[in-house]
Amino acid sequence: MPVYALGHDVGPDRTDRPQAVVVVGNVVRGADDGRLRWNGTVPVGCVGAPVFVGVPLGDQRLKPVCLGVVLPAVDTRHPVAAFDGIRSAVRELPDPSSSTTPDTPASASGRWWRRAR
Repeated sequence: MPVYALGHDVGPDRTDRPQAVVVVGNVVRGADDGRLRWNGTVPVGCVGAPVFVGVPLGDQRLKPVCLGVVLPAVDTRHPVAAFDGIRSAVRELPDPSSSTTPDTPASASGRWWRRAR
């Protein structure tokens, strides 16, 4: 599917960094593992950039939906970390409220990365 990565121009002569559509490309789902991959090259400085797809709403309108973020290249392709994978990885992190280190704030009673229900 066609996608857009949003980022900043990181050229050496830039003094400001305005938000811009840096690259337009395609994302494909791997047949072997089901993971998303950017199909093409990604400019320097775009690792970590959010990847959006435009969902047509009719009447020449689009709804931007963020698929995830561009990761560093593996072989010749850049994986895209989809939010379902990011959420799973975050769930596997240790619970910071169960830590007994001195750096743990006294108010760390809940899991800070989970939404309130």
